[in-house]
Amino acid sequence: MGTDRGEREHESSSSNAAFTELVESLRVSEARYRELFENANDLVFTVDFEGRFTSANRAAEETTGFSRDELIGADISVIVPPQHLETVREMMRRKIETHERTRYETGIVAKDGRYVPIEVHSRLIYENDEPVAIQGIARDISDRKLAEAQLRNTVDELERSNQELQQFAVAASHDMHAPLRRIVDFGALVQARKASLLDDEGREWLDYIVSCAMQMQQLIDDLLAHSRVSASSKPAERVDCASVVRNAMSNLADAIQESDAELRIEQLPIIMADRVELVRLFQNLIGNAIKYRSDIQPLIEVSSVRHGDVWHFCVKDNGIGIAPEHHEWIFEAFRRLHSDEEYAGTGIGLATCKKVVERLGGRIWVESELAQGSKFFFTLPISRRP
Repeated sequence: MGTDRGEREHESSSSNAAFTELVESLRVSEARYRELFENANDLVFTVDFEGRFTSANRAAEETTGFSRDELIGADISVIVPPQHLETVREMMRRKIETHERTRYETGIVAKDGRYVPIEVHSRLIYENDEPVAIQGIARDISDRKLAEAQLRNTVDELERSNQELQQFAVAASHDMHAPLRRIVDFGALVQARKASLLDDEGREWLDYIVSCAMQMQQLIDDLLAHSRVSASSKPAERVDCASVVRNAMSNLADAIQESDAELRIEQLPIIMADRVELVRLFQNLIGNAIKYRSDIQPLIEVSSVRHGDVWHFCVKDNGIGIAPEHHEWIFEAFRRLHSDEEYAGTGIGLATCKKVVERLGGRIWVESELAQGSKFFFTLPISRRP
């Protein structure tokens, strides 16, 4: 009898100790939660399903300017402005129906009239497995919104500057072409009709003047083409790349005939892109392959292969090649490997190719060794939204 009684007393004592320990554990947990709740940098609050505040932390008081006593029991419309109110209530209704965590951006109006953009993360609070309230954690995103606005302004300003630069390039090209054309034309007339009146040195100087004027014309044309590769989106269209290459070859017909170049064009895809820019891209790459040919007959091969969601194109030649240390900077404007005496040019062609490829959502690079020919690779997306 005494033994049973002692065992019961021991069990009761153990149960009381366990209960006391549980209560203490809950007290500690609640204290920790309360500390986190009060000291959080974000606004933490709860609202009932009618949209009334049931709790708010210190950050909520500081951001809104309302005291806790003013917030608790008040409808959310006390801080949510009319333009956002229906959206916020709809988010609450959806939360109650779906029980899903949600994230959305909205804004509140503080007691002093300040508008504060916030990002809200919300979840349901349960009691006995039943949802009873909504807890929200809101972060003041004023700095982010200011940065986004500044970025938009910067982008808008850059777009305006680009448009102005393009307009200037077109105007400058037109205004400069006329006098240059006169220099070339009158220089040619002097060469044809008055060359006999000049000595050898005079004829050499005249040839130099005409040559420089023609180089300046080419530079203006290349700069204009480079500036016309628009940074803004243009409507994409279905483009047959084989047709594009044929177009580029037609534009290069004289150079192809003069160099006796052989071109091998493999089957090429149809993609969504800007046809004019694609013609410019292939024309520059094929033209470079012809220009920087070696002593043997130029052989230029154009091919493509699909890798995942992009097409890999290759323009391969058997020309003089490019040293590996030059592979990166040859795509920079006005960077040239050779003098005008060796190969005439402006140093803009490959920079334009890079701009076109990046404008179309791809990248471009070269694999080459001196005297081993070159392979220019570039990627283009399988599809692009029109």
